Amino acid sequence: MENKFTKNLKRIMFEKNITQKELAEKLNTTQSFISTYQTGARNPKPETVEKIAKALGVYAKDLTEDKDETENKNIEDSDIKQFMNLKFKNIEEEILKLKKQFGTKLIKLEKEITEIKNSSRRQPR
Repeated sequence: MENKFTKNLKRIMFEKNITQKELAEKLNTTQSFISTYQTGARNPKPETVEKIAKALGVYAKDLTEDKDETENKNIEDSDIKQFMNLKFKNIEEEILKLKKQFGTKLIKLEKEITEIKNSSRRQPR
């Protein structure tokens, strides 16, 4: 049975489209050395996990914990705020676009409605 590190290493390398050779080059080691980790023949020391994580552009815990555990832990408050700011900015931009697109039409409609109301009040019954 694969351990968490082995499973996560394979998944992350696949997701990032990184070969054993490319990772080995980033770590200044050999492809066979990376292979021992990817097959589960060896378990890396914590400092090696850190180096591999850095080379892959992920957190060490992304390699050592279950995927759903790390997904929740990787979301920081600053990430949430940044996401929300982006969403609000997008909403504001969309509102501005709609105002530009429909603003003059709405003003014309309001005038027409007002004219219709006024003319219907002036007409004798």
